[in-house]
Amino acid sequence: MYQFPTGYNYALRRKASQSSTWRSKYAASKAVDGKEKTFTVTKNENNAYWSVDLRKTVNVKQINIINRKDCCGNRLKNIVVTVGQNPHGMKLCNNFKGPGKTGQIIMITWKNEKPIKPEGKNEKQPVKPEGENKKPKPEGYNYALGKKAAQSSTRYSIYVASLAVDGKESTFSQTENENNAYWSVDLGKTVNVKQIKIINRKNCCGYRLKNIAVTVGQNRHQMKLCSNFKGPGKTGQVIMLTCKSPISGRHVKLLRSGKGYLSLAEVQVIGHTGENEKQPVKPEGYNYALRRKASQSSTWRSKYAASKAVDGKEKTFTVTKNENNAYWSVDLRKTVNVKQINIINRKDCCGNRLKNIVVTVGQNPHGMKLCNNFKGPGKTGQIIMITCKRPIAGRHVKLLRRGKGFLTLAEVQVIGETGKNEKPIKPEGENKKPKPEGKNEKQPVKPEGENKKPKPEGKNEKQPVKPEGENEKQPVKPEGNRLKNIVVTVGQNPHGMKLCNNFKGPGKTGQIIMITCKRPIAGRHVKL
Repeated sequence: MYQFPTGYNYALRRKASQSSTWRSKYAASKAVDGKEKTFTVTKNENNAYWSVDLRKTVNVKQINIINRKDCCGNRLKNIVVTVGQNPHGMKLCNNFKGPGKTGQIIMITWKNEKPIKPEGKNEKQPVKPEGENKKPKPEGYNYALGKKAAQSSTRYSIYVASLAVDGKESTFSQTENENNAYWSVDLGKTVNVKQIKIINRKNCCGYRLKNIAVTVGQNRHQMKLCSNFKGPGKTGQVIMLTCKSPISGRHVKLLRSGKGYLSLAEVQVIGHTGENEKQPVKPEGYNYALRRKASQSSTWRSKYAASKAVDGKEKTFTVTKNENNAYWSVDLRKTVNVKQINIINRKDCCGNRLKNIVVTVGQNPHGMKLCNNFKGPGKTGQIIMITCKRPIAGRHVKLLRRGKGFLTLAEVQVIGETGKNEKPIKPEGENKKPKPEGKNEKQPVKPEGENKKPKPEGKNEKQPVKPEGENEKQPVKPEGNRLKNIVVTVGQNPHGMKLCNNFKGPGKTGQIIMITCKRPIAGRHVKL
């Protein structure tokens, strides 16, 4: 599947100009207003051009062109894309020969291995353009998110330290290949740091993350050791480091001993300040417990049934009777490699009831293995992340409260994997209902806004090349040319199909091909 390019759209709502304007409603600004229904048109002239002033120096990686959708797509041809610090010193990015097709999305990437860097100041971490305000939320309260970060050096300006606290796992920071490389973050306030979550970069080179010491302190010159990670890490690995005891401090530092690069996709600092700070849990895996069959040792009242802990609503909760060794369990309906259990404590009161919890996983209720414990007592509304010491394969998950007392749970999320391509289910949060699971466990693809469509490629078919490291290219698979002579048809039934369009080919390895029907066709079946 095509991966969206990292970074922001710096052209959105910036000042644009063109060589001429056919009519005032086709002004240059229509190409950067974020609306695909509007478009620009110049007069019929020689060497017509369109340009945009980004208002700052940007390391340009990619230009996406969306062709007009109503007609005349073939007018887009013989395009030369240039980038420069000023309009009189432009460098070639790439070309699009065309002709284009109506509604076509064309991705133009740079010819060279590195992005074009106009001469000038290095770009600081950019502010997101309007409309891009959604950041993934960490599990528990992440005090590092969006805070000021620094590192011992920066490999390229596109790998700055702040990319490890921007909430995006697709971006990453990177130092030079040096001795004792480090990365640090200023939390902006004193935090009792309990845990540091490190997410390794996902595209390659995970083994570079090793010999890491994590320290915490009130200032950079008086740091205390929280924990270590020997490694080497794996590409995309999520590493949970827990301090032996909470450390009070404002600064967190990751030091890589020895010579090498230090590269981080995301760093989350989990702790508390005594303030009522909460962030919703959005697990980074698939929540297999959502709407599954749950049971408990007893039920205080019918409205506090076991199912309330897997209904996706944090306002509802379960309550057992006041008894010895109360428990709650869920049947996942399939074998899952369980990595993590997130427990959300009830929000109205009585958070201290959640204590002495033992979490077990097993194929059946009589053969359970220990995942981990939570001593507690918990706090009202607290989000508790239980990480198994190692993944456990099982169908059942059980939470046992040792001793006498009530067991009450607002929500339980079981995170893991089965090897299938299953997208994460997000809990309720902002009035969004979780999607129930069927046999096909992929979540339905939601049509996205006009500025967020997948970007198929035109004739410039190359994926953006990462400029970092020598061994980072994936091996080329030589079988892409098998895709050729494709006819796409659509119809109400398999016996009455109408032609949508053709792809002659042959294709290229990893190519993304956009087939546009000559006109919309009503139908239930699609055939290639």
